[in-house]
Amino acid sequence: MQIKLIVGVVAAVVLSGCASAPVMEWGKSGSTSADRLVAVSDCEYQIRMNKIAKKQHEEMIALCMQGKGWVLQQQAR
Repeated sequence: MQIKLIVGVVAAVVLSGCASAPVMEWGKSGSTSADRLVAVSDCEYQIRMNKIAKKQHEEMIALCMQGKGWVLQQQAR
């Protein structure tokens, strides 16, 4: 009886890992996490300086990062 319970718990944990949404991050060939932080910070600064509405921030950051050559990609696990 305990073996069925253990197998059930293990199966639930494994399946929940498969169902979770992938983590996305900005990537660019030859770049470091520090490069990414600088690029995102610059984009956020530019958006704030231009007084863009908060509801448009996410879209504007994406456009800014793409303009800098960054690509949104699934994070390696």
